[in-house]
Amino acid sequence: LSLHDALPISKVIFRITFQGLKNHIAEHSEIKAKVLDRPNTEIYPKIVVTEITNTSTINLGRMESYSLLGYEIGIYAKNATINGKAMDAMDIARYLQGVIADFMDYELHMKRAMADYKDNIDNSVYCIIMRYNTKGNDYRSRFF
Repeated sequence: LSLHDALPISKVIFRITFQGLKNHIAEHSEIKAKVLDRPNTEIYPKIVVTEITNTSTINLGRMESYSLLGYEIGIYAKNATINGKAMDAMDIARYLQGVIADFMDYELHMKRAMADYKDNIDNSVYCIIMRYNTKGNDYRSRFF
């Protein structure tokens, strides 16, 4: 029995998404951002990954059941000096948005439902919200 066999598909896909994005940012981004599963830190820039949808879509009996899974990725940035260059929060967030899209769209093949600027109470923080959907086979720990 492997770890994947013991976990529901939503947890398996979240781990793949979260850890994969964390590794992708570390390896492919010129701007180092902290990847988190909750937004409770004052570190910027940061990327917060949360599961927002987990609904059963098809249940064909004991061996075939599928779920629709949705993930929200929040990108939070402030003006900063990166590699000795002053950068605007919007430019930092948009750069990270491109790096995240490369991973989510092309490596995981998840379907982007939206990506948009979000107003923030703290106007020194620029925020972009991205949402992705995928379907997962509940028994085989696969998603598509």
